[in-house]
Amino acid sequence: MPVQSEKKVESESVDPSRAQGDLRERIRQLEAAVRSLRQELLAPSRAEIDRAIRADFHALRFRVGAALCAVPIHNVKEIVRYVRVTPIADLPASVPGAIDVRGLLVPVIDARIRFGQSVSFAARGTAIVLLVLPRSTVGIIVDEVLDVVAVAGENSVAPSGVLAGASCIASITTIEGEVVQILDVAELLTTSEWEAVTGALESTRPMVPDVEAFDVPRDD
Repeated sequence: MPVQSEKKVESESVDPSRAQGDLRERIRQLEAAVRSLRQELLAPSRAEIDRAIRADFHALRFRVGAALCAVPIHNVKEIVRYVRVTPIADLPASVPGAIDVRGLLVPVIDARIRFGQSVSFAARGTAIVLLVLPRSTVGIIVDEVLDVVAVAGENSVAPSGVLAGASCIASITTIEGEVVQILDVAELLTTSEWEAVTGALESTRPMVPDVEAFDVPRDD
């Protein structure tokens, strides 16, 4: 009786590291799609932007290099004296590090770097303005805090020309004959930059000396 030979079947092996890499890439793509969809759903309409620009409000005015900027006073938590910022790895270029404010770890944005200017060097008037966001607090290094001013909506316009593409500039206004850029604090960093900041802060806990704060007048 003839012996039937068995056919050897080789099973195809799967590289675990390659499979994990493909999965991570797919997850990254899905997360990017979700972020894009969220931005589209939450993006304000042109009419909403125009109404916001035309509204009257009070703002904290400060200087960044030669530029005059301001943020709505309701976004200002407090002003602190400039202290050495503790460097943290894996932060965006415009975020040199963080400071500890009474136990709260606050990431700090260098306004000069954010606006494409030279790196800030601490001077007598240098301060850190703490800004309140919906889910966090962030500091921004400015060269000099000037005053609290009333912003008239009728004098405000949407950014145009070279400033049209600057997402962090909400509007341009004129105060006492000087041009002032009103900042959108939520757009000081991109979504991916905020994620990088959050991840970096969660992985470390630097401690720096507590900072001295100044009271800021607010709208009633």
